[in-house]
Amino acid sequence: MKKYLFLTLFLFVVGLISVNAAKRPKKEYHRPSLHLVLISSDEPTCDDTTLIPIVAEAWNSYELPTLYNDFKIAFNEVKAGRVKGSFMELLKQYGDPSAFANLTLEQLKELKVLLDGKGYLEELKKYTDSCANEVAHQLIRKWWCIQDDGQWSDTLISRLACYSATQNVVSDARQTSEGVVSLMGKLADATIATTFVAFSKLGFYENEPLAKFTYNLTMKIAELSGVPLAPVELGAKKAYEAIKDGYSAYSNTILYKLEWNDSIANLFYSCWDGNRINMQKFNAMSFPMKCLGVDKASATTSMTKKNKELGVDGLVIKTIHKNMNKQIVKLQNSYEEFKPMVPILEVNVDGKYMLADMGTKESITQKDKFDVLMPITDENGITTYKKLGVVGVVKGGIWDNEEISNDELSGDEILGTKLTLFKDATPGLLVKKQKAKK
Repeated sequence: MKKYLFLTLFLFVVGLISVNAAKRPKKEYHRPSLHLVLISSDEPTCDDTTLIPIVAEAWNSYELPTLYNDFKIAFNEVKAGRVKGSFMELLKQYGDPSAFANLTLEQLKELKVLLDGKGYLEELKKYTDSCANEVAHQLIRKWWCIQDDGQWSDTLISRLACYSATQNVVSDARQTSEGVVSLMGKLADATIATTFVAFSKLGFYENEPLAKFTYNLTMKIAELSGVPLAPVELGAKKAYEAIKDGYSAYSNTILYKLEWNDSIANLFYSCWDGNRINMQKFNAMSFPMKCLGVDKASATTSMTKKNKELGVDGLVIKTIHKNMNKQIVKLQNSYEEFKPMVPILEVNVDGKYMLADMGTKESITQKDKFDVLMPITDENGITTYKKLGVVGVVKGGIWDNEEISNDELSGDEILGTKLTLFKDATPGLLVKKQKAKK
């Protein structure tokens, strides 16, 4: 059955790869696939309840970076009830400094840990763990376009898996049907294995109440600790002044990866019954999701003249989109397997610089270093990447793509405005950001 399954996949790939390379979209390369799930709870997502629909609009209108396949499934929200440790809960309970009066030093320190958000993330994870198997089922159903009656299609997986095959490898595989099965199976398995899901709890708050709460908590801890108050107060006031203006969006995110290996794949393929999938057997399977970890991010928007012109709704949406971009970058820096490789799209006329499709949206800075990678396809048709060297960013060469929509990235006319990197190179190579040094 598996042989028949990948024969149709093979036919699709051959047709696609045989197209003249010059006519290929420049962004056809092996990308990770990512789905976002919103975590909702009984706590409001912002201190102004009239803005809650705008927060939802911001989430729904967010565009994933084009470095990932936008892998949407029907499961897009999980209800988490009332989770202990949210900013809203802390502000309601301890927003007035008098609320600290009867707390011990240890209790105040515990409160500071809650403010940091680590305990809150662990509480959220209990809810995301409980629905991971259902999400995994939906991801696999999407990869194979599986219908309720067991019908399936390889259209999607064929299109995305083909990025990892070269024309020579496909031509060699055509010599035998066994070669077709082997190549297409490995390509499909490698593609499915880079599927990620990020569960995020969003919040949007005015900065001043949270800044004041942080200031009051810091001073109370200093007072009970018996340390000199003057230097603590100086630092606390500076922190307060730095963050009190404007608005901030916060995200608490749990990142999962769909586990996919030979044993899981073989169990899945055993569900094939003739030319359909045995849905009773498929639905009874448990597909694992590996939790890579938890992370949080924040983004602040100051009240500049330009931002005031956006109005409240526009300000909320801009801040949340900025936060979500930062959250994805933080996850990339924390988890190497989640970090995408970015194709070199163009080399300028004198061959001195190469241009890649990333910029301020990906939080690139002048200090960042990138590995230059060359794709190499082995005798089994699987692509690996050889490191050729390390490059840095040209001074002043970071592309400002923070507010550019994905629709604006489709044409060739903006290639010359992309992030510029040092090094002689040719299109076909890729770059991958090195882990930031702490």
